[in-house]
Amino acid sequence: MLCSAASSFGVRRDFPPVSQLKAARAAGQPWPTVVIHTLAREEYRPDIEGPLCLFVNLRGKGRTKIGNRWLELDAASFAVSEAGQTFTLEYEKPVEALNFYFSDDWVKDVRQGAGSAQSPSRLGVRDSRLDAALGRIVPLLAQRARNELALEQSLLGVFVNVQRVVMALQEQGRQAECAAMNGPLALVPYFGVPLLWFCHIVVLARSARELGGTAQVKPERIA
Repeated sequence: MLCSAASSFGVRRDFPPVSQLKAARAAGQPWPTVVIHTLAREEYRPDIEGPLCLFVNLRGKGRTKIGNRWLELDAASFAVSEAGQTFTLEYEKPVEALNFYFSDDWVKDVRQGAGSAQSPSRLGVRDSRLDAALGRIVPLLAQRARNELALEQSLLGVFVNVQRVVMALQEQGRQAECAAMNGPLALVPYFGVPLLWFCHIVVLARSARELGGTAQVKPERIA
């Protein structure tokens, strides 16, 4: 079993074996919605095809590889891995990890009700509202007799706040791209279509480098 309760989501205090996860995926078993709150030590979990995931360190540092990018994850940041993406988790020193795995069905239900946007892979800095949402769910996870309704509401709060931050970072990125293009576009009347093609190639090259490169990616912060 990947989750500890026969409910809409499960709670774990440890990571399930990687071999168990991969066997479940090979057998076509879908991911459940699971929250894992654990103290990880020297943990290496390579090449797992996951659902929509949120990786958070409450204490300590670790790394996650999403696609071809290694992301440094500290106690102030978060990482999102989109559904169907392959991820790797690596913790070399003790880390208090709080990771969320949202099943496809759970995400579909939430998005139908709230009209939320997609969640592309991202590394960002947590803001006060996201930290508050995480702070509400942590004590609920520690309770022996769990309040399932309160947990479900807190889980939804975490999800909604992550969506909000990701959407804000996407909008900032679009605005930055537009600002960067304003200068070259002013020269179009003089240099015409070749300049537009050159700008397009530069943007594509930068995107390819960010998606496939191995350089350290800095977490984005809402302005």
